[in-house]
Amino acid sequence: MWESHSLETFWQDIRYAARLTRRDFGVSILIVLVLALGIGGNAAVFSLLKAAFLDPLPYPDADRLVAVSKSNGGFTNVAEALEIQSRSRTL
Repeated sequence: MWESHSLETFWQDIRYAARLTRRDFGVSILIVLVLALGIGGNAAVFSLLKAAFLDPLPYPDADRLVAVSKSNGGFTNVAEALEIQSRSRTL
């Protein structure tokens, strides 16, 4: 009995929503477009965040990668990196 009432109420709500949609068609289209943009934007942002922070790097032994930089924040060139590697026991 309760399920029948619930289903009847659901279809009543659907009919009411259809009437409102026909009456204010422009507003309904705008609402659908805004929802689609919001859902698409969220999906894109979360996909990028997942790829950038949650997925493992596509390198073997990725947890052993290091970045060598200068004390002023700039990066070293290949010759400087090779010199640092030859003087270091950990690289």
